[in-house]
Amino acid sequence: MKTFATLAFTLAALSQGALAFKEGTYTIGSAALHSQVLTDVAADEPVVFDPANKTPHQTWFFTRSDVVKDAFTIASTLGGYVNCGEAEGSICVAGSNETQIYTPEKVSDTAYQLVSRDSGYFLRVENDQLVVAGWDQTQEEEFILTPA
Repeated sequence: MKTFATLAFTLAALSQGALAFKEGTYTIGSAALHSQVLTDVAADEPVVFDPANKTPHQTWFFTRSDVVKDAFTIASTLGGYVNCGEAEGSICVAGSNETQIYTPEKVSDTAYQLVSRDSGYFLRVENDQLVVAGWDQTQEEEFILTPA
C-alpha cells in the first residue's frame, strides 16, 4: 500500500509538471549559458544560443500537439519548426516544414528539460548549439522558458 501511494504521488507530480506548461510564445534560455537564448539564424540552419536582445529571431511558438497529450511543437516566429532529427548528436535546425513534438518536463521552479517524442532523447546545449542527447541531469539539459 505504501508503495502504491508513493507511485501515485510520483505520477501526480510528473503530470503536474507537464500540465503546468502552457501553449504560448517563449524565449528559450539555457541554464548553462547565462543570459543566452536560442536564436533562429536562418531557415534550415542550426539554431544557436546568442546573447538575449529581444529580437523576433529569439522568440518561439509552443503549440500544443493534437496527437500527443502534454506535448508541443516549437516554431520560429520567422517561420518553420524546430527539427532535431532522431539520432543522438543531431544538431537542431529551424525553418523545417516537418513538425517534431517535444515534451517540456519541469525540473525546478524556473527550468524545464525538453524531450523529443520521436526519439525519446533529451535536448542539450553543446558548443552554443541545440542537439539531441542522452539524459545526464546537467545544466546543459535545462532550459529557462520565459513568456515573450
